Amino acid sequence: MTPDTQFDFWLGHWDLTWADGGKGTNTITKELDGHVVHEHFNDPTNKYSGESWSVWDAAAGKWKQTWVDTQADYMTFEGGLVDDRMELSMHKPDKKTGQVFLYRMAFFNISPAAFDWEWKRSPDEGKTWELQWTIHYVRKG
Repeated sequence: MTPDTQFDFWLGHWDLTWADGGKGTNTITKELDGHVVHEHFNDPTNKYSGESWSVWDAAAGKWKQTWVDTQADYMTFEGGLVDDRMELSMHKPDKKTGQVFLYRMAFFNISPAAFDWEWKRSPDEGKTWELQWTIHYVRKG
């Protein structure tokens, strides 16, 4: 596997579920001559959607991702494979308190038909983590 294909497990059409009974969909495609991974996330129950663009930055030796959504969030992440997990992280202030947290998303338990995703934040640069959201992905069809 070359670095620019490390996100290929994510490509396709997915049904999503999370712990509070929420459901959504996500469609992931490769675009721009196969150099950009484009995400289309949709949570119809909460009328929430977002898109991300991920690219392998060979000079930096990392994946970089930009996320935008219907809550006017704009986030930029970077990272890559850590053992058998894809991890991307960023620093961002909390909207209510202004406290800066380290945020990390991780894709794990990856198989051709399913995987898990989690969103955590750390107030102390990764010494401790607070789980914010988990999503279970199942490939459609």
